[in-house]
Amino acid sequence: MKKCMVLAIATFFILSLSFVCAQSRDKGIFVSPTTGVPVNSVWGVFVGISEYKQKDLNLSYADKDAKALHSFFSKQFVGKINKDHFKLLLNANATRRNVLKSLQEVLNRAMEQDLVIISMSMHGMLDMSGRSLYFLTHDTNPNELWDRGLGQQDIVNMIARSKARKIVMLLDTCNSGGFGSNKTLLAMKNVNTGDVNRLLSAMGKSQDGIAVITSSSAAERSQEGRKFCGGHGAFTCSLLTGLKGSADSNRNGLIEVRELFDYTYRNVKQSTDGIQNPNIEGRYDNGLPLAATRTSMPQGYRAEETKKVAKLQGNSGPQDLAPIAVPKNVGGSVNWGLQNDWADTVAYEEKEYNPAQKKAKWLAFAKKWESESDYVSKARDRAKQWGSLAAAYTKTDKAWIATKKNVKRTRIPIETRHNAVADILNTAPAGWSHRSEAQTLLEKLKNEKNKPKEKTRVAAFPSGPGHRTSGKAGVEWVQIPGGSFRMGSTSGGFDEKPVHKVSVSSFRMLKTEVTLGQFKACVAAGACKEKNRRTKSDGKYCNWGYSDRGNHPINCVDWYGAKDFCEWVGGRLPSEAEWEYAASGGEGRKYPWGSSSPNCQYAVMDDSRTKGSAGSETDGCGEDRTWPVCSKPAGHSKHGLCDMAGNVWEWVSDWYGSDYYESSPSRNPRGPSSGSARVVRGGSWLRNDPVNLRSADRYYGDPANRSYVIGFRCVSSSH
Repeated sequence: MKKCMVLAIATFFILSLSFVCAQSRDKGIFVSPTTGVPVNSVWGVFVGISEYKQKDLNLSYADKDAKALHSFFSKQFVGKINKDHFKLLLNANATRRNVLKSLQEVLNRAMEQDLVIISMSMHGMLDMSGRSLYFLTHDTNPNELWDRGLGQQDIVNMIARSKARKIVMLLDTCNSGGFGSNKTLLAMKNVNTGDVNRLLSAMGKSQDGIAVITSSSAAERSQEGRKFCGGHGAFTCSLLTGLKGSADSNRNGLIEVRELFDYTYRNVKQSTDGIQNPNIEGRYDNGLPLAATRTSMPQGYRAEETKKVAKLQGNSGPQDLAPIAVPKNVGGSVNWGLQNDWADTVAYEEKEYNPAQKKAKWLAFAKKWESESDYVSKARDRAKQWGSLAAAYTKTDKAWIATKKNVKRTRIPIETRHNAVADILNTAPAGWSHRSEAQTLLEKLKNEKNKPKEKTRVAAFPSGPGHRTSGKAGVEWVQIPGGSFRMGSTSGGFDEKPVHKVSVSSFRMLKTEVTLGQFKACVAAGACKEKNRRTKSDGKYCNWGYSDRGNHPINCVDWYGAKDFCEWVGGRLPSEAEWEYAASGGEGRKYPWGSSSPNCQYAVMDDSRTKGSAGSETDGCGEDRTWPVCSKPAGHSKHGLCDMAGNVWEWVSDWYGSDYYESSPSRNPRGPSSGSARVVRGGSWLRNDPVNLRSADRYYGDPANRSYVIGFRCVSSSH
C-alpha cells in the first residue's frame, strides 16, 4: 500500500513539474500576435564573403553585412539564449564545408517552435544548364560550381530534414560588386541575375514555414557603398534600421517578418532610386516576431522610454513631460514579475485613460514594489508629473466648456469668438483630448470670418471640368474630363515601368477621402458592415470611436468595406489608371500640386521637421495621426481634389501586378484579372518618404487588411 502511495505521489510530482515546464516553455521568447504560437528559442547562421580565393570575385561590404546582423541578433537575446546558437562565418572561414557544417548543426538542433535565421551575403550563380543555383563560398571555383559551390538543393534538403518550421532566410546574392576583371563571368552574371532571384524566391515555396527575403527582384543587382549606413549593402542597411525599431509599423514592440519586409522594400526602393526592389516569397506567418524594440522589455509592449508623450503647463510656459527612463537595474537577472509590471504600467500610458488614472497606476506600482528603490523613485516622479498634467487638463476643460457656450452666441463679434478658441489652443497641454475638436471649430470660425458674399447660384447641372455636385451622406463629386496621359515613371520602382500612354473616359471623383462621419452614415443605413472596420479599442490611430474625428478620413477599413461604401453612394472604387490620371491632372504632374518637394504645406505626412501636439513626433505633421480632410489647400490637385497625396493611402479597384504595365491595355485599363493584393495609392501621414507621395507611386495590401494608414475615395461614371 505504501509503495503504491509513494508511486502515486511521485507520479503526481513528475506530472506537475512537466506541466509547469510546459507552461514556461509555451510562453517562449516571443509570441506571434497573429497566431498566438510562441517562439521558444532562436538560432542563426550568418555568412558574409568579401574576400574570395579567386580575387576578382571580391566584394566590399558583404562580410560587414553578415557581421552586423550577427551582432544585432546576438545582442538582442543576450542573457536569454546561449551564444552558440548564432554562427558567424566570414571570408576565408566561409568554405563550403564550414557553411554546411554550421547549417546542419543549427537545423538539427532547432525544434519545431524555434526560429531559425539564415543570412547569406555572397555571390550566387547558376550552373551552365541554368537550372541549378549555387552560392559561391570562399573556396568555390566559379567555372566548376559542382566542385565546392554550395548548392541550393543542399540547403533545401537540410531544411526538409529539420524539425524547425519557422525559418527566415535573408539572401543578398546578386551583388553589383565583383567580377570586375573577368569579362566571361561578368557576362554570365548579367544574364543570370533574373534567374538567380527567381530560384532564390523558389526556396520559400519548398515547404510551409519558410520566408525567403531577397535583396532584389527580377534582373536587378544589389547596391552597396558608404552611403548605406556608413558602409553596407542597401539591403542590409534597411534590415538593420528596421530591426532596431523603424519597421514596427503597428507599434506593438515587436518587429514582425512582414513588417520588416515592407519597411525594407520601401526603404531600399527609395535609397537606390528604384533600381533595387527586395522580394519575399514563402508560406509563413506574417506576424512571426524576429526582434523586440527593446531587449529588456517583455515582448508585446511598446517601448516609450524616450518619447515625450505630453506637456505640462509651468510658470515659464509649456514644459516637456520627462521621458520615462529605464532604471539602471533592468535586465540580466531582474525579477521578471517586476519587469512585467513596469512594462504594463508603461503600456498603460498609451491607452485611453485620463491623467488622474495614469497617476494612480504609477502610485500602485510604487506601493507594490516598494523594496525596489530605483523603480519606486521613477514611478513616483512619473505619478507627480501625471498629477500636474491632470490639474492642467481640468483647468483647460473648464475654460473650453465656457468658450463653447460663448461661440454659439452670435451677438458676440466673430473676431472675439475666433480669438477665444485660439487662446484655448495656445495654452492647452499638448495631450489635451479636445484639441482636434477645438481645431475644427477654429477652422470653422476662421472660414466664417473670411467668408465672401454669397454669389447667386445657377439652377443647372453643368458638366465642365472641376464642377462639383453633392450626393448621399454629403459626399462631394468633382467632374474629371477624360483624356490621355503617360502612366508610370522612369524614375520610380520597377513596377512603374514601362511608362505607357493610357486613355481614360470622363468620370466623377470624390473631392475628399471618405470621412469617418460619411462612413458612419453608411453603417447606420445597413449598407456597410461593422466587421469591415476596426474600433478605437484596436488602437488610438483608428479614427472610428473618436467623436471629434468626424471629418477625418475613415481608416482601418478593408478593401471590401471601401467597395460597399462606394456602391452605396452610387459609385465604385477608382481604377489605378483613373486615380493616377486625377492625381497628375492628366498632365504628368510629379505630385498632385506640381513639382515642388513635399512638405507639410502640401500634405499630411512625415517631413521629419514639423512638430505639433505629439511632442518630438513628426508623423502626421507633428500630430501623430490623420488630419481633417482638405486641411492642406496648397496641395490640392489640378481639379481641386484634396489629399491625393498624404493623410491616408487609398484603395483602388485593381489587383496588384508588378509587371502589369508591360501588357496594360491603352484604354481604360482595369488591372490584372486576379491576384492576392489590391493596389493602394497616395502615401499617408505615417513615416513616408517623399517618393510615396508621387502621383505615379504604386503600393499594395491584402484586401482584408484594416490598417490605420489606409482609407479610400470613390468614383462614378460621368453623367
